[in-house]
Amino acid sequence: KELYTIPDGKWVKLIDRQIYYMVLPSWKHQRISRKLHQIIANYIDSKDGNYEILAGSFAVLEII
Repeated sequence: KELYTIPDGKWVKLIDRQIYYMVLPSWKHQRISRKLHQIIANYIDSKDGNYEILAGSFAVLEII
C-alpha cells in the first residue's frame, strides 16, 4: 500500500516489505553501462541473435 504513495521520480526498492530509497546512478556509471550495452548488443547482432538488451531502468512490481 505504501509503495503506491511514493512520488514520481523517486527510485526505490521494496525488500522484505521495507522501502529503501536508492541513489540515482552517476555519470560514470551511465557511461560504463552504455559501453557494455553497446558491446553486448553488437555481439548478439553479429551472431544473428534474437535477444534484446534493455539499457534503462523501469518499474518492476512483483507481489508475492
